[in-house]
Amino acid sequence: RISDHVPFTVHISHSSLHGGGLLEVLSWNIMSRGLYRPPPGGGGCPQSNNGLDLDETIGAYEERLGTVVGPRLGAWIGERAAGGRLWLACMQEAPSHPGQLSDLLEAIAASAGMPTGGL
Repeated sequence: RISDHVPFTVHISHSSLHGGGLLEVLSWNIMSRGLYRPPPGGGGCPQSNNGLDLDETIGAYEERLGTVVGPRLGAWIGERAAGGRLWLACMQEAPSHPGQLSDLLEAIAASAGMPTGGL
């Protein structure tokens, strides 16, 4: 359970683009921290911000980012960077906390085989 959204890629070609005229774009809503609250008193509707009804602690959210999301994005980026291809990765619902965002970017860079700050 990584996200309640599926990543997708788009290939954009244009003669003015470097590297054969192709830009590979990955767009993925990586899902913010999952919050779920059962209905009060057992009746009514639950409150959830995600389609998985996932309720994550801050630690579980950070672990998902660092051990699942970061490595998957990093693998995609690393494959393209190693081949000299143009790429763009868009992450929706990326962490808004600066520390969590920098940790995620570090995990992505490490998985892509790039120096920290090299994204």
